[in-house]
Amino acid sequence: MTDLRQAGRPVKLHEDVDLPRIVEENPQVAGMDPVHCELEAEAAQHTSHVHGRLTTRVTYDCSRCLEPFVRGLTTRFDELFTDNPDEVDEDHHLSGDTIELDPYIEQAINLELDVYPVCSDACKGLCPVCGANLNLGECGCDRRPVDPRLDVLKDLFSDDGSK
Repeated sequence: MTDLRQAGRPVKLHEDVDLPRIVEENPQVAGMDPVHCELEAEAAQHTSHVHGRLTTRVTYDCSRCLEPFVRGLTTRFDELFTDNPDEVDEDHHLSGDTIELDPYIEQAINLELDVYPVCSDACKGLCPVCGANLNLGECGCDRRPVDPRLDVLKDLFSDDGSK
């Protein structure tokens, strides 16, 4: 933070950051490219303002058909840090002279992840009977809904029609 104040002007940061915990902690995420950070840091008397843009590519498992697909993710990054504990909450309070941005970048990416990712709006998902991917074609299973009140009648007859 001292170096930032001594520079007297905004400092641009361009860096790629690996965040393996995102893949480990989010079951819908199958993989993720390093996050490309285009940030600018500015210092005032007791604060540092870091803002910019984060971009990456996320490989999800579709929540309907379970097939992997890739989607780009771009989000804004805007954080204010201070060395004065009375100004902001302790999460943004700096106890030393270094700002570790990785946890804040990870949080920004986590907030933008799809919770139930779908490969396309037209995804048909899996057959509830045999598990076939319906996007690849019909499986031939009978998926007509059965009235639960009549469900007991199916047990009265065997498959060959005898009683």
